[in-house]
Amino acid sequence: MEHGKKLSQYITNIVENRYFYTVDSKQQELNYSIIVPIFNGFNHLKKCINSLLKYTDFKYKIYLFNDASTDNRMQPWLEQLASQYHHITLVNQKKNIGYLKNVNHAFSMTDNDVLLLNSDTCVTKNWLEELSLIAQHEKVGIVCPLSDNATILSLEKSLLKHISKLKKFSGQWYPLPTAVGSCMLLKRNILNQFGGFDEYYDPGYGEECDYSLRIRREGYFVACAPASFVYHAGSISFQQQANNLKQQHAKLLDLRWPSYNLEIQQFINNQPINFVENYLFSTTKKNHILHVVHGLINKGGVELFTRELLDKLPHTDNHTVLVPFNPRIKKVLNQSYKFKSHIKIMEYPIALPVNTIGNLYSDITHPDLDLMFAKYLFSGNYKLVHFHSFVNTCSMSWPLICHRLKVPYVVSLHDHSFVCINHSMMNTKDNSYCRKTSNSENDAECVACLSNVSRLTPDFVKKNIAQRNELWPRILEHARHVIFPDQYLMSLYQDKFNKPNSSQLKVIEPYFYRSQSKSTVSHNKKLNVAFLGAFTYEKGAKLFLKALRGLKNFDISWRIVGYIHPAFVKELEEFDVHCCGIYERESLAELLDGCDLIILPSVRPETYCITLTEATQFEIPVIASDIGAFSTRITHNVNGQLFPQENSAALSKLIREHSKDRSILNRIKGNIAKIKQPKENPAQKMYKLYKNIDKKYVSHTNTPALTHDIESLDKPKTSAYELMETWLYSDMTLEAEGDWKTASDITIIIIGENIQLCETTRNNCLSYAKNAKIILFNFETKIQLSQLSPYLCIINQGHLLNDNFGNWLYGFKQSNKAIGLANYALINSQGEMYGPQFNTQFDILNFTKQPQRIGVILYPNPDIET
Repeated sequence: MEHGKKLSQYITNIVENRYFYTVDSKQQELNYSIIVPIFNGFNHLKKCINSLLKYTDFKYKIYLFNDASTDNRMQPWLEQLASQYHHITLVNQKKNIGYLKNVNHAFSMTDNDVLLLNSDTCVTKNWLEELSLIAQHEKVGIVCPLSDNATILSLEKSLLKHISKLKKFSGQWYPLPTAVGSCMLLKRNILNQFGGFDEYYDPGYGEECDYSLRIRREGYFVACAPASFVYHAGSISFQQQANNLKQQHAKLLDLRWPSYNLEIQQFINNQPINFVENYLFSTTKKNHILHVVHGLINKGGVELFTRELLDKLPHTDNHTVLVPFNPRIKKVLNQSYKFKSHIKIMEYPIALPVNTIGNLYSDITHPDLDLMFAKYLFSGNYKLVHFHSFVNTCSMSWPLICHRLKVPYVVSLHDHSFVCINHSMMNTKDNSYCRKTSNSENDAECVACLSNVSRLTPDFVKKNIAQRNELWPRILEHARHVIFPDQYLMSLYQDKFNKPNSSQLKVIEPYFYRSQSKSTVSHNKKLNVAFLGAFTYEKGAKLFLKALRGLKNFDISWRIVGYIHPAFVKELEEFDVHCCGIYERESLAELLDGCDLIILPSVRPETYCITLTEATQFEIPVIASDIGAFSTRITHNVNGQLFPQENSAALSKLIREHSKDRSILNRIKGNIAKIKQPKENPAQKMYKLYKNIDKKYVSHTNTPALTHDIESLDKPKTSAYELMETWLYSDMTLEAEGDWKTASDITIIIIGENIQLCETTRNNCLSYAKNAKIILFNFETKIQLSQLSPYLCIINQGHLLNDNFGNWLYGFKQSNKAIGLANYALINSQGEMYGPQFNTQFDILNFTKQPQRIGVILYPNPDIET
């Protein structure tokens, strides 16, 4: 109960912080100078000035700084503009001084706040008013609008026709890592404090990034005003120079601010503009539905079905899909599969979980992702949310956030995750099928099983199990519908949660039937038997191999259609089995041609089994384990056959009987042929279900001002030259060689089983520390700490010391630290030098991020006074 109260308060905090930051809507009267630097680009400039004249109050002064343009049309036209409009001032440079110097000159000619506007831009209605509104915040130094071509501020092209709806975000803003130079509002107090742009970046590109980092270092914000929009053509003035300048100045920027690129990438992975696009997308059709799923491009049943479902849902609604991706891998989902225009894929980076069980993220909550989800709910104005899976979506709190915001949701349960996070239902100790229908924190076997594949201690595992058992009923209680692939899983759910049949529970078969050519009664002399699907332990690979051995002398043809786990490749070599490998569904007819019988010998319960349906579609009889969905979908000797789970002798017996007599197979085949396909496909059923759910959520058109503190991006890290200075004076910097030669108060323990590598390290250590005690350690070595030196150096086999190591030892002795870790001045077994870790700022916890790169540990001997 205590956890329930804390979780409720946590959800409250999340939903209260789901908005962008806001400012008071009362706009102050401010005087702005609009600066337009010019060098050629005549046609774009005309469009820019025309848009300014159309959408900007004439009370604002416009300065046109012509940097000695070579286009003969430019000067007469500019002079005509200046004479025609009293608020336009023309400034001509006598010679071309370059963009950056031209801009700095412009800054010096006015005392007002400045709007710096590229000459290849076009402003839109209320562009300046919205920028000005955000500039009222005392800690905002620079404000930028959204655009069609401005890197991190670029809206998706398909949404540009809806920019008039950006007015919803009036008075709202979010922090940026850097301004984008095509359009910037710079406040005068910032220009007075920091001056103009650094001419290190002359003639242009990168200067606004450097300037942004400088002001952010001092606690100011660079802000985006999403209600303001300015079109940008891009690279008109520099043309051919543009790409070269970008590349060169990116290197300059990286030298000065080493963490900049990483910060930009992290920002892109969590782009706030996604919420703006989400809102615009939601306005294009009456209903907007959010789907949450752990993947779409893999070959798993959930991914395949969800992707096909999205493809076949009617175009009358918009659908947004939240899918996690690994931030170390480029987002490829949108490029790998062409989705229709009413489907929008939003990929979010998998965040590092606090708790992991096996390879599954087991966090109950995740503040960053939960806040992201709440913002999607707010911005998307959804009719409902469909949770297709919870496995590896990183947080289980999202349904509760839906409930708090009164957004209806449905849950599809495709697996056993509501029974146990280890949804494979395989005991991690001996890889056997766990027959329990519930896990408990008081069940020692459950705790041991999950502890075996987790980063958690048994106490934390108990806590995790208890929290999940408390959370699942709440998730399912508030769901409008709980959807199951088969009666088996629904019955398991009803037994676990004591739920009678109700309209809340639905069975929707997760398969889209295709018209297939009917196969004929087999007259093959040999019985043709196939294993269909992934050939893995869980799917019954070992059981199949046992049956093969028992039938080695029978005239049977064998094939495996599907992925084969490497553990079974060598064992298969002793049998005459045709292996087809991974298949596409379209090629299945050819791969199963001539097949008389399909074996599905899973040792764990299937919750549906697509391969069973595929076999049925081709009218091929199946023998399957009497477990899970097989036991509800197959009636023995009617539409297939069942054998006792993990009983290879019973499986062999059935196959042997069919090899002698096909009559039972042919009768089953005839029964399968009479089975009629469902009249409605899953997309039609799901659409009806969606349509009948009432939308309770009311979108907030007036966003309240936030009372919580602004959680900005982290301040920029120290620039490179300052970082180098820090490193040079750090205890971890090892630059002298004398200390090792007289080291006698240290024992070096070399860990490893490879004798050659251990000897290499031992000889290397002796060359630096002749008086040190050296011990080669393996798991059979017994060491008494009381007999060792005051300091212990533990080093992995194959790693080498170098001249710098002595200084680190000396620094460690002076520091009184409990432990010292070095991945700074060692040479590893591949001969690579570990360099200073600039980006981690000499982080003592580097070993938790890259444990494979830790070569050595220093540790004071606890049995000796040091």
